[in-house]
Amino acid sequence: NDEGAARYWELFIDLLLVAAASALADLVMIHDRLTLDYVLLYSAFVNSWLMYAHHYAARFQENSLAHSAVLYVYVLGMAISIVNVEEPRYFSLALILQRSAFICMLVPIFCLERARPMVSLLCAWVTTTIVCFGIAAAFPSWSLWAWGAVAVIDYSAEFTLAAALPGNKLIPVNIEHSKDRLGTLVLIMLGETCISVTIAYRETHVDKKGCYYAMLMLAFLLIFLECLAYFNVQPPKAHHAFRRSRFF
Repeated sequence: NDEGAARYWELFIDLLLVAAASALADLVMIHDRLTLDYVLLYSAFVNSWLMYAHHYAARFQENSLAHSAVLYVYVLGMAISIVNVEEPRYFSLALILQRSAFICMLVPIFCLERARPMVSLLCAWVTTTIVCFGIAAAFPSWSLWAWGAVAVIDYSAEFTLAAALPGNKLIPVNIEHSKDRLGTLVLIMLGETCISVTIAYRETHVDKKGCYYAMLMLAFLLIFLECLAYFNVQPPKAHHAFRRSRFF
């Protein structure tokens, strides 16, 4: 897949991420503050999305019926987690379901000798996060600590994979595909900002419409500049960081 086009199931999972971002935005607006638990919930959603979008779909391609069945469980787990963003126990159980499905996706790939070292490390990484979510599900009062540990593990995964898999043991990603997926993540989050800003019009009093339009103009200017800052500095595939040394 040299062009890096996302397949239809990836686009469907993108819609779920939009729903997750909307659910978290609604919680922040209701409680009128951004707290650590919302940040960790956001991290769990994004890293669960990246798990499939970047670590799997940008490296492997599977079209079997068994894969589709497991992918359904993965999607279902993400959907259940969105519904339960205010219930730490059920949120954690949903992500256990989702990440267990991800491990099942890796089982057929483990049969390939070339991919075996990386698949083993991916399974160890995801299993460790499942244990943390299990602790959060069993002891909801510890959920912030457990989710924080998951966030650290997830964000260090890219470095860990590169450091622990020398030579050709690290399966390279499709650079154009990963660029497309990461760009989609940026647009989803900026799109949620667009939705929040435009919907705020309904709650604006008539005598404050002028202030609303000023806020709208500044918000869209910020979104526009964010897009320019991200997409206009993307290097061509030949010079991308994925082609450079792991550490320099």
